[in-house]
Amino acid sequence: MEGVARYKVKLAPHCKGWAAEYRAVKALLMPLLGENLLDIQHVGSTAIAGIDAKPILDVAVQVKSLAAIDQDAMLKAGYDPRGESGVPGRFLFVRRGDGPLSLSLEHIHCYAAGHPAFDAHVAFRDYLNAHPQAAQQYCALKRQLAAQYPDDRDRYTAGKADFIQAILKLAGQKAR
Repeated sequence: MEGVARYKVKLAPHCKGWAAEYRAVKALLMPLLGENLLDIQHVGSTAIAGIDAKPILDVAVQVKSLAAIDQDAMLKAGYDPRGESGVPGRFLFVRRGDGPLSLSLEHIHCYAAGHPAFDAHVAFRDYLNAHPQAAQQYCALKRQLAAQYPDDRDRYTAGKADFIQAILKLAGQKAR
């Protein structure tokens, strides 16, 4: 994964290699999460065929218990614990590159069983993969927002919120 500097927005064309990177991360995470793991999914724009994405791998993990995650093992594997990071009921781990820019390479979003955000991540990905025209609309919006907010990831993310909520409604999911 190429990564993106903190707070920055940089999009890259879709890369078929992202799926292989996800499989490698999944293979690393499965033994770290052990019996606590219920499901693990490649989510976010890198999991949507044919659209531009920030080259950061997003992985949604569903576990029996957030408290049972071995944070020391995750840290030893290169994943920095970030707590909820603004999303109640989520525990975020971030893996950064070793270079001078400390680029975000992977975001591991952990949710306890039954948390609606896990299902929303998966439903959003699945809907856009099944509806290429909607995926291209999302890509156009992302390009516009990236050009408008190249140094403000929060505003970039906020600018996508209405589109994401509309897709989740079409997919029959609650807001995340």
